[in-house]
Amino acid sequence: ELNNGSPLPDVIRTYIVQLTHNGVLPSDISRCLHVSNRCVSEILARSIEGLKSRVVETDVIETIAQYKHETPSIFAWKIRNRLLEENICNSENMPSLSSINQVLTYLESKSIDTETTSNTNSTPEDPNSEYEQQINNKNHQDLGDDKYYI
Repeated sequence: ELNNGSPLPDVIRTYIVQLTHNGVLPSDISRCLHVSNRCVSEILARSIEGLKSRVVETDVIETIAQYKHETPSIFAWKIRNRLLEENICNSENMPSLSSINQVLTYLESKSIDTETTSNTNSTPEDPNSEYEQQINNKNHQDLGDDKYYI
């Protein structure tokens, strides 16, 4: 039994997605299962979003990092426009705004990690010190794997 206002069980959510894949209209699903059209639409929207995960290539991540370094206050939509204008990405491989924001968050967290590890007892005067190595590492950050699933 479905209670108004409580979340639908996962079994019913999966069933709604399956019915849609089989060609049943959302309005027919809502009538059959006695749930609102809005509920069915939201479930379908979430399931479609889950299928749209894209791969953000390393070169795109590096370009985003460069844009952020050049303009620290840049917005994701501006980055997206620049990626398109400069032919870094096209409509097929363009990361979503959400993906760009996740990359920015990732880059910010790497920056914070590097800054906190540079607070050691090494002195900046010694060119071979751990401090100098950490500064070099900060300037040449490793972005990890070739691809990120976002």
